[in-house]
Amino acid sequence: MNWPHSLINLMMILVVVLFFCPLAGAEPTITSTSQEQRNLALTIYNTDLALIKDTRTVNLPQGALEMRFMDVAGKIDPTSVALKTVKADGGVSILEQNYEFDLITPAKLLDKNVGKELELVTYFEGKEVKREKAELLSTNSGNVFKIDGRVHLGHPGTVILPGMPADLNARPTLVWLLKSRDATGRDIEASYLTSGINWKCDYVALVNQKDTEVDVTGWVTINNESGATYTNADIKLIAGDVHRVVTQPPRQAEGKRLYAAMGDQAAAPQFEEKSFFEYHMYTLTRPATIKDKQIKQMTLLAAERASVKKGYTLKATPQFFWHPNPAKMTQKAEVTLELINSQKNHMGIPLPAGKVRVYKYDSDKSLQFIGEDRIDHTPKDEKVRLLLGKAFDIVGERTQTSFQKIAERVFEQTFEIEIRNHKDEEITVTVVEPMAGDWKITSQTSPWVKKDAFTAEFQLTVPKDGTGQLTYTVRTSQ
Repeated sequence: MNWPHSLINLMMILVVVLFFCPLAGAEPTITSTSQEQRNLALTIYNTDLALIKDTRTVNLPQGALEMRFMDVAGKIDPTSVALKTVKADGGVSILEQNYEFDLITPAKLLDKNVGKELELVTYFEGKEVKREKAELLSTNSGNVFKIDGRVHLGHPGTVILPGMPADLNARPTLVWLLKSRDATGRDIEASYLTSGINWKCDYVALVNQKDTEVDVTGWVTINNESGATYTNADIKLIAGDVHRVVTQPPRQAEGKRLYAAMGDQAAAPQFEEKSFFEYHMYTLTRPATIKDKQIKQMTLLAAERASVKKGYTLKATPQFFWHPNPAKMTQKAEVTLELINSQKNHMGIPLPAGKVRVYKYDSDKSLQFIGEDRIDHTPKDEKVRLLLGKAFDIVGERTQTSFQKIAERVFEQTFEIEIRNHKDEEITVTVVEPMAGDWKITSQTSPWVKKDAFTAEFQLTVPKDGTGQLTYTVRTSQ
């Protein structure tokens, strides 16, 4: 047969193209695991979020290739992934990025083999007694097999599959289609955000016998449920109110709560603090390993003999006002501790939000728990106020002794607050009175300050095992 000359030339061109150009999807595949890590850095936020920067040395062939980046967090945000070469020389370009999270499970393995022939093995007393071929018809609400033309619902033995499906992964995997300018080893950094890892701060405070000084230890607790282990990682913690766009309720970290035991001497702090943007960053001074499903604690702060002031507060409820002749109100005084977070007071490090548990030794030198409170993010040189409970031996009684209508929507009220002190020491109680409308204190028997537009505060000194009285009159217009 005589072929046209033009057709022969076209066939020769196709042969050359097929010989020198690989078929689509035939790029070489390389796999990178955590064994190739050169550096791992974690920046953990106190909002169930962490930024992972994973640097690895990878040998890349020349040309197009597929790189499978293993050992990433199971709760990764795929839209946050970025890849770059540490040496930005333009030698590697990214053609495509994928995140494969269809993981191997018994159920998925069976689903991938529906319609295929497999083997069923029956055992008796640990010995194989029967092996037979079967077709897997369905896995919906249970396995359905076809054996010798008959349909069987379930099987008491072991199912042996013909092979491993190619589209299932043992672990979550990032897959890039890259193009490398030359064949060489390169340092590649993959960064991404993940949920499932969080940190918080817990404080332990030990008050001295006179309630005038306190030793404070701050503990960082990191809870890792992200689905990955971070080995010898550089760790930074961000404290602050970082805004995030929430499209669904954030995952709540579960797991056991771990609290450090109170020791006689606090461990040395392991973090260095510095300002970062409008937040504060705490950098661990050594590499650390955080395993998956692990809660880890480290010392953030250790302050000794910080001056503290114990106070008592009696606070009325707004419902007590605006009613003629309300019933008497009897209350317990709240007990508070106040300290200044300053270097002069042996502190001075910005304090991340967290729970403060307060302890004190009794007369038998036994450590006892006396209360706890939660603090917000507290800058240096600001006041920390802890509400510990209510005083057993201090009772307040509030009585309205007068209620007059002076004019239309103008009222004058007189209140008497009696505080009974059953302690064997003199105390000073802060009496907090809520106000409303336009108000003016026209008379009072104790010093007071206008705390804000709706609050008046009085200071009442009460002798030991005695009684103190405060009387004031307020004129209010609505």
